[in-house]
Amino acid sequence: MVRRVMGEIVPLAMLKELESLSDPDAVSSFGFAIIYICLGDFDKAFEFIEESYQKREPSLVYVQAE
Repeated sequence: MVRRVMGEIVPLAMLKELESLSDPDAVSSFGFAIIYICLGDFDKAFEFIEESYQKREPSLVYVQAE
């Protein structure tokens, strides 16, 4: 299955492969959140944002909230 994101085709299988190959610390949870936001899966994105917060990942400081 593929989805069109920002003019490019992004295969969901590739995302699943990244999830299975990465060790828990190799890819940041925040990075996965960004991918899921681009795919429109906001529930999954918020799960990864919460995980990022729990891990105190430095990249989370770039999130802006009003």
